[in-house]
Amino acid sequence: MRKLLLKGGKISTQEVPMVSSPASKELKVQLLASAISAGTETATMVSMGLDIRRNKALLAKVLAYAKDRGIAAMIAKIRERFDQGTAIGYSAAGIVLETGDNCAGFKPGDIVAIAGGQFANHSEFVLASSRLAVKVPEQVSPEEASTVAIGAIALQSVRRLRPQIGDTVGVIGLGLIGQIVCQILKASGARVVGFDTDQSRLKFAQERGWIAAGGQPQDAATDTAIDSLTHGHGLDGVIIAAHAPQTEAPLACAIAATRRRGTIVVLGDVKLTFSRKLFYEKDLELKIATSYGPGRYDDSYEKAGQDYPQAYVRWSAERNMDCYLDLIANKRIEIAALIEAVYPVDEASKAYEALANPKGPRPLLTLISYPKTTEKQATDTVRTNGKPRKKGVIGVGVIGAGNFATSYHLPILNSLKNDFSLVSVTTKRPEKAAFIARQYAIGKAVASAQEVCGDPDVDLVLIATRHDSHAALAKLAIENGKAVFLEKPMATTLDDLEDLAAAYAKHPVAFHVGFNRRFSSLTQNLIQELRKLPKPWTIQYRVAADLLPADHWALGPEGGGRIIGEACHMIDLISYIAAAGSGQTIAPRNIHARDLSGRRPCDGISADLEFNEGVSATLVYTQSVGRDIGKERIEILTPKAALLLEDFASLRIDPAQGRPTHIRLAVKDKGFDAQWRALAHHLSGHGGVAPISFADALQSMRLTFMVNGLAASL
Repeated sequence: MRKLLLKGGKISTQEVPMVSSPASKELKVQLLASAISAGTETATMVSMGLDIRRNKALLAKVLAYAKDRGIAAMIAKIRERFDQGTAIGYSAAGIVLETGDNCAGFKPGDIVAIAGGQFANHSEFVLASSRLAVKVPEQVSPEEASTVAIGAIALQSVRRLRPQIGDTVGVIGLGLIGQIVCQILKASGARVVGFDTDQSRLKFAQERGWIAAGGQPQDAATDTAIDSLTHGHGLDGVIIAAHAPQTEAPLACAIAATRRRGTIVVLGDVKLTFSRKLFYEKDLELKIATSYGPGRYDDSYEKAGQDYPQAYVRWSAERNMDCYLDLIANKRIEIAALIEAVYPVDEASKAYEALANPKGPRPLLTLISYPKTTEKQATDTVRTNGKPRKKGVIGVGVIGAGNFATSYHLPILNSLKNDFSLVSVTTKRPEKAAFIARQYAIGKAVASAQEVCGDPDVDLVLIATRHDSHAALAKLAIENGKAVFLEKPMATTLDDLEDLAAAYAKHPVAFHVGFNRRFSSLTQNLIQELRKLPKPWTIQYRVAADLLPADHWALGPEGGGRIIGEACHMIDLISYIAAAGSGQTIAPRNIHARDLSGRRPCDGISADLEFNEGVSATLVYTQSVGRDIGKERIEILTPKAALLLEDFASLRIDPAQGRPTHIRLAVKDKGFDAQWRALAHHLSGHGGVAPISFADALQSMRLTFMVNGLAASL
């Protein structure tokens, strides 16, 4: 299928795989039209070239990545980020082709208007959030409906202002969204004064009666008109719909024009530098209008489909979208007049060239149109110039190509070409699947996990999606007779874990779970030394995990919480060390755990594990702001020596007699490379025992669920 991508500051139409079947709260939609938001999309094009040094949070991530993987890997990652291209667009209309399981009110064949930068891109087919989709009334054309997100943004700014009948309201910036704001204000009973430096836009609104007066910002003639309309009191409120992030002029104009105790609503991206004295003397109120309304940027609303009760949140994002279309249907606002250019998707780059041309006229509203391509006619698979698989080489299909897979697994697999051949890849974003396929010479980018698992050229399926899908995808792979490399955790619920175990019992295949810390060279050095030492062994494992915001996906249903999602690594490693690297884990006879966080799911624990073989361990997993102390520290005390493993970068062995030994690595080694080499050795028939058996990994996960349950129950 065809999709618009921003790459290197330019827009191009590219072939990408078809989107997959919709998830529970999603709709699969074939677009008829999508609207270009000149201001927002231009800002996106500029932001792609931002200096990374100005973004402290991003810079911290980059430096941490360099520390873990090295400078060369960091440079490659940055280059990948800028080369892969970005999907753009957030407002469209089309035909529903398929609905998820929980999309009440929608059915195939419905004409819908959809919104959201991660949903309603400029693309022939999209997966839309059912909570950011509304049916289009018969009186509204798909072209008009394609402006639904832009219209909902305009409507939300008016709701934030709360104008009353008879109010006089100013609108600064009469671009597309400003023209819609003027109409909504007029429909609500307000008189509108328009401000813009472009005379043609002022004339456009005046000729249609959308504004009662208008002119240049802070112009004497404009001030005179405001005085006449308001009897010298000033505007009751002002909505700033301009895009001027480098100047305070729009805000200064609003402050000057607004009456005492009036309201200013900031809708556009403008510089918010102002004099407290002016705001104080006039007792002004400043409000920010956030996108389409309540629900926007809330994953529980947009992805999980949880609505806000109407009694408490009268106008949610979805209800604003619906109201906007009703205003068009009832001819309270006019959108068709704003449509000044329509480009077919194959010529979309010309639309952006016209918008960027400083000399030519810039259309108020530009639409992208799409051909009536059937699903069968659309591109389902994007093939690359990947090399044919050699005989005896393991064919790998990749499900999930997010940051983790592209940072670790794919570069490693690409370096082991004598052992592995990357056959196919699928991921949530089809444009990324196409890019990753080209970058790593993967044979093809495909639409779904089903295609990967059903491919006869795929011997091994790498699953590196978000945690909640791991068990179901692993089950799909083993039922298709494929070997599996499953990233941790194996599941996010105990029921899903046991369901996977039952499926494996019916279809046993080579199955590896990414408990990579076992394979670290320093872990192996520690194990070799530990085998020489008498018991008892006392293990203390401290983890200072990164602080995550409360709404981070790892803390919600997708991630399963930090104990299930990450501490399973540490619990597996403790069990492995307790067995002195015998290739198996051993189960503790006594477990005590308590919650350190006070949240659900808990993201901090202290767990005591007592084993039969004279081994005891304490795991403390918690969040910390301190980075200099390192994330992970394992200290083992024995009668003859003490061992200290710090962040998989150094190992110190202090014997009771003699000089200590200290091994330091230039770059951390968490065992990612070694686990793949061990798996290749096993799958090629050279190793009789799997690097990690299914039973071993299953025991580690069951133990993790037990620890998590004990901590949560206290």
